[in-house]
Amino acid sequence: MRKLAIYLLSFSSCLCLTPIMANEGADGSMKDVIVSFVMLDEQGRQNNIFSHDETIVFRIELTNPTALAIHDSYTAPGYVIAVYESATDNLLWQTHADMAFIQMLQSYVLKAGESKRIEHAWDLRDLEGNPLPPGEYTVKASLNIGLIGELEALSLTIK
Repeated sequence: MRKLAIYLLSFSSCLCLTPIMANEGADGSMKDVIVSFVMLDEQGRQNNIFSHDETIVFRIELTNPTALAIHDSYTAPGYVIAVYESATDNLLWQTHADMAFIQMLQSYVLKAGESKRIEHAWDLRDLEGNPLPPGEYTVKASLNIGLIGELEALSLTIK
């Protein structure tokens, strides 16, 4: 039974690390995609200062500025967003923290000139469900789509 578990884990890792790219001659490349990562308040305005009783919407937007469609494959989850205590870099909250995912390839297409948004709401509570106290926090995000990887970190203030 142990050998089977090792085999499945090895197969799963292979799927995560081996993207299937479309024919580069006929399609664009994920390296051309413009990615933005912002925090929005309850009125939909970009902000980085929030009251303890607010909900933040994290928005990751991918835009294809080229005249060619971009095709890629990824495994779920396609993104991860995490909040850390700025002073200690201690993880306080993370998307999908209590979820498990089946390792299967999913296709992703971004047509010429098209933008796609990923949005995730967060109620300013930690992994145990406790409200975060006022203070300074760091928000980090990464994309598994197109092997884009880690995005520029954001600064979050809770007043």
